[in-house]
Amino acid sequence: MAKHPDTFSELGVEYQTVSWSSQASVKSLPKLHSLELGSLVRKPVQFDPSGRPVVSRDFSPDWVGRLIYDNASQLRRLKLGTESCLINSYIENGGGLDHPTQAKTFRKLYANMGGPNEEAQLQSVDGVPKAVITPLCLNSLHLIGLDVSLTLSESFPRIFKFAPLETFYLESCVGSEDLLESLAVSFGSTSIDHAPKIKDFRFRHEESGSILHDALGKFLSSFSGLQSLAILLDGTRDMPHPRCFTHKHGDTLKTLVWDGRSGARTDFGVRTAILASETFVHSQLTYISENCPGLVELGVSIDWRHTYQGVVPSIRNLKLLRTLNIRNVPECPEESIGSPPPILPTEQYARIAATQLMESTVEFEGIVAVPRPIPCSVKLITTGAITYRNHRTVLPVDDDEDLDEELHKYLSPRFFLIKYHPDALGHMKPLLTEVGMGTSYGVEAFEQNLSIFQPYWLN
Repeated sequence: MAKHPDTFSELGVEYQTVSWSSQASVKSLPKLHSLELGSLVRKPVQFDPSGRPVVSRDFSPDWVGRLIYDNASQLRRLKLGTESCLINSYIENGGGLDHPTQAKTFRKLYANMGGPNEEAQLQSVDGVPKAVITPLCLNSLHLIGLDVSLTLSESFPRIFKFAPLETFYLESCVGSEDLLESLAVSFGSTSIDHAPKIKDFRFRHEESGSILHDALGKFLSSFSGLQSLAILLDGTRDMPHPRCFTHKHGDTLKTLVWDGRSGARTDFGVRTAILASETFVHSQLTYISENCPGLVELGVSIDWRHTYQGVVPSIRNLKLLRTLNIRNVPECPEESIGSPPPILPTEQYARIAATQLMESTVEFEGIVAVPRPIPCSVKLITTGAITYRNHRTVLPVDDDEDLDEELHKYLSPRFFLIKYHPDALGHMKPLLTEVGMGTSYGVEAFEQNLSIFQPYWLN
């Protein structure tokens, strides 16, 4: 039997939306505070008078838009979109996105949330219908794979009341540069009492360039107080300089993922990580470590050829850091790749990094100076970056898969818990124990600081 509408506090199904009998009203549901619509390409499930679900293949954006609009006063969490509609487009377009029906459907849905549409233009002020009375006062907003381009972004600050917003995720959305620019202008003209209080911002974009980088910098500079920031730029040649976020958020940040790549890595011997260069090691990573002293979690790519020269001093400078995700793994020499797939020393890479992160002090035994290694603050080290495939597959892949699966395993995150034990001479050395692979599922039993493993690449 279907729930009576008034009893709903949360609605959310990944591939279809829950609805109820067509005789029931979709207007105010006093307890509805969380709405999650994974796929915006199907019509909501409806129930016949006996409570049995009746499914239609056609999606009605009018229904969802009205549902959001009519419940604006109590709705606090809204998630729209899913990566499942984007994966095929991403693969077929070589890392770009030809945004499918989901993105275009959002424009129709948005019109029924109070946004601009052709019918409303005659009865609107600055493109926003006069009928708009109650803006959405959300604590959490998550948009995936939608069209948020100029005609929508101009009215966003009036449709959404951003002062109470604490969590804002914008991932793989076309027109993101327009929205970020518009929000930056809006936030910059807002009084202190009504300024946004965003604590957690996550952004992923494909085929980004200088225009988007500029808009992202303006947005991050338009408010302060972030505690968690994740920036994933796919299909890019460079990254903005971290000064775009350290000025306003450096003192408050506890969690940071800062990564860019030229595209999905499809070969053992290919480098795609933009930040895996000596230039980054000596500039951006050093800058981050000097201006974000409170970091507890950090996810970046590195240049494995120069780990000691630049990476180690920067990481050592972060005295509170407990979780380190080195988001890229080294390229393999071509001679080591063949059939069967190579045995790849991922654990060895992690052990080398953990060993190098240890600081040394000097103690005197008589007149002889003896170096004594000191354990660093990092307790969990991970190599590799999570993808949507990892996110959807909780368990690791089998060991007897083909070369493509072996590449996927090699690039997937492996989680190593670090403990320090004295060797025969009494010197502390790191002992690594693998506690997870693919996702952080189950790793929370060993370490609680795992927020950097929530963002992921599409592929």
